[in-house]
Amino acid sequence: MKDPSKTDDSIDTIDKNLDKINKETDDSEVDKAVDDLDKAIDDYDKSILNGDTNPDSSRIDAAADRLKDVCTSRRKPSELLLGPCRTGPQQQ
Repeated sequence: MKDPSKTDDSIDTIDKNLDKINKETDDSEVDKAVDDLDKAIDDYDKSILNGDTNPDSSRIDAAADRLKDVCTSRRKPSELLLGPCRTGPQQQ
């Protein structure tokens, strides 16, 4: 992204969604997948702060895929949009 503020906004949104998922589940596999994604994001951020102008995002992609897989494997097809793994616009 060319606009760093948009990157910060995106990371904030991801962090909020991960926190929500973590709070709403007691599933150890979901918790581990969330923790792995948090760690991948933290490591990516550290790379940027250390001057890396082209950090590797593949760990974020892999961790996000794992979280998606864990969440969808825990749901019946009719429940895929419900429950702790659902993210999206916050209702107010």
